[in-house]
Order: sequence, then structure tokens, then C-alpha cells
Amino acid sequence: MDKSLKLRSIEVIRNSKFNVENVPTASSDEQIQVEELVLKKYEELHVKLKFNIRLPELLKEQHKKYLYETLFYLPSIYECLDASRPWLCYWILHPLSLFGVRIDERRKSAIVKFLNKCQCPDGGFGGGPGQYAHLASTYAAVLALVILGTEEALNAIDRQKLEDFLWSVREPDGSFAMHVGGEIDIRGAYCAMTVASITGILTPELCKGTAEWIVRY
Repeated sequence: MDKSLKLRSIEVIRNSKFNVENVPTASSDEQIQVEELVLKKYEELHVKLKFNIRLPELLKEQHKKYLYETLFYLPSIYECLDASRPWLCYWILHPLSLFGVRIDERRKSAIVKFLNKCQCPDGGFGGGPGQYAHLASTYAAVLALVILGTEEALNAIDRQKLEDFLWSVREPDGSFAMHVGGEIDIRGAYCAMTVASITGILTPELCKGTAEWIVRY
């Protein structure tokens, strides 16, 4: 068998390019640029796989350098993720942890202080300071703090208010809205159960009916 055929998504990417519908915008231009870059990389990999089926190789040192440098400084293109800032922390900290990269205590403390600013007075974490609590942001923030693992990081999570927030987005059928009055889907149940389990606030009452709801969903 031609091993290069295992690269599945190249045709999907070619056939699913963004359609500006004759209304180009700055964000649509950036979307097209990203798609072209991704397609170029896939095509390069497709060619390489024909000659060396052991590819791709994970460039660990380059990844470590990139991740560490972006821990505090991101290019302006990331402004569109202003409501996902706890996610940016998690997306960077998680691979750094997998790579075994040590983060100095000063930087860890700075990250904790920032995530604490994202924590809402009524519990849970928003996508940035001053934003409404959201289950996805809460998931990312809690996991980022757990990865940091310092006493300051773990103590930053207000578990009682976090539990209050989870109850505020819980529905009678065991499902969870992503935020108060927000959409309800599998993400809510997963994020809620994960943070409740990790922080030790998971109770039979909190998860009552959740498994059954997931099966029905």
C-alpha cells in the first residue's frame, strides 16, 4: 500500500476553501491566507511522505522555543481570540508540560495572577478579565492552573463559587449550558464534569441525569 495515501485531508482542504461571497473583509483575507499556508504545508508533507514514510518528525526544540516565546507575547493576529485568553494559556502550557519545559516561578505567578483576573465574582472563569463566566473558559483556566501546579495556582480556584457557577448553568435534565442562558450541547457536560472532578466538587447530585442526557443527545 502507498503509505502517502494515509494523508486524508488534503482534498477536503482544497474543496472547502473559504468563500468570501464577493464581500471581502480583513478577517476573510486572513482566513484565506491561513488556509493557503495550511494547504501548502499539507502538500509539502504529501510529497515528503512518498519518499520517507516515517515522516513527519516532531521538531521538539523549535516547538519549545516557539511556545515559550509566545507565553507572554503574541502577534496582533491573535486579537480575534480576546475572548479565549484562558485557552491561549492552556494551549501553550499543555505542550510545554508534555515537552518537560520548566517555567520559572516568576512567570508561573504572573500567569496565575492573570487567570485570577478572569475569574468571575459569582464563580467560573470568563474569556478574559471582566467577561462573563463560560464553561469552556472555565475548563481552560482550571486546567492551566493545574498544569502550573503551584500552591498559588491551586489556591486561586474559588471552589465554592465554582460549584455555584456549575449549578447556575445546570439544567434539570442533567445537561449544562455553556453560560447562563447560553447554548446547551455536549461541550457543556464535558467541561462541567471535568472541572468538577479535577477540583473535587463533583457530587452525585451535580451529575444526576448527565450520563443519560449524553446518551439521548
